[in-house]
Amino acid sequence: MNNNNNPPALLVVFPPPHLFLEPVGNWGISYDLNTHKIEDNLPGGWGIKNRSSVYRDVVKFLRTAGFQREQYSSYENPHTSAPQTWLYCMEMRGIRPPGIMPTITDKLHMYFVSTPAFMRMADDFQLSGAYSPDLIGPTPVNLIPQGVHRVIMAAPPNPLPIHVRSTPEANTGHHWARP
Repeated sequence: MNNNNNPPALLVVFPPPHLFLEPVGNWGISYDLNTHKIEDNLPGGWGIKNRSSVYRDVVKFLRTAGFQREQYSSYENPHTSAPQTWLYCMEMRGIRPPGIMPTITDKLHMYFVSTPAFMRMADDFQLSGAYSPDLIGPTPVNLIPQGVHRVIMAAPPNPLPIHVRSTPEANTGHHWARP
């Protein structure tokens, strides 16, 4: 007889053999959880009031396993192996309540970062970085870092940039800057 205090044991699984050929180093785990399946009421979801509690349990598990947050739902451990990372992924099935992770996980990836400095592109990509040193077009003023040349606009861009909602703020000139 099973109850919530004694969940069934997890199926024992072994890493695929090819993972043992991969190098030891900076391995990462990234995941995407379906918030509707966490929060929606039964029978289509778990009916969990505060989805952040599930995310906290995932983060606690990954940190305990030696992973550090890289961005959002991506965590990396600079001193582990492919088989061990794969096993950590499988151990995530044990996060409580029993059975939640296999039913709410939309994506689960493990990856190897061979040259961390080369792969970290955000600083160079972002506005004021090496690849985006200047404004490209009309830009909301509060999104422009110090040191980037800007000219505050007297009137809003006409038409507004694609996908920008027409709101009182968007239709106010001094909320925009141009190159």
